[in-house]
Amino acid sequence: MPSPIAHGSVCLLTRGLGKSRAFAGLDAGQWRVVKWGMLFSLVLPDVDFALRAMWPGVAAFEHGMVMHSFAVAAVYGLFFAGLLRMVWRLPLLLMWCVGTGCYTVHIVMDMLTRGRGVMAFWPVFEGRIASPMPLFYGANHSRPWAIGLHMITLVTELMFAGAMWWIGGYFGKKKVEHALSG
Repeated sequence: MPSPIAHGSVCLLTRGLGKSRAFAGLDAGQWRVVKWGMLFSLVLPDVDFALRAMWPGVAAFEHGMVMHSFAVAAVYGLFFAGLLRMVWRLPLLLMWCVGTGCYTVHIVMDMLTRGRGVMAFWPVFEGRIASPMPLFYGANHSRPWAIGLHMITLVTELMFAGAMWWIGGYFGKKKVEHALSG
């Protein structure tokens, strides 16, 4: 699985997103809540590490299993949207898309990582799905002293974070240029 560097760096795409029409009605405080919610949603599927530590014998809490399912992402999106709707009066459908989308991005990133894959279609299909050509090398939590492997992960994920930063800035700049010219 990618480390939190890669998962969290997807939030860098939001640099220009706040200027979009979909989020135009949000004030600065609401936008801040949405961005923190996006970051939380991007790393939440890895809660299975904590669940496995609390209940070591439960197979469903193994990494990449139930918590890495698109079905769980959709249900989580309902909770995410409901909470943001109740507390900050944010648009329900938009917030469901944000919560579900960010959770789903995590699942897809783990599918694109070298390793066993994820149970993306649980409960319909319980097999693990992995990319034959991985984009990420992944963190080796079981081998903390394998410095060379961790350096590969760090370099590739910082390159990914740099790409997310550039893409987010590029689209944010294009949106501002479009608004000024229109």
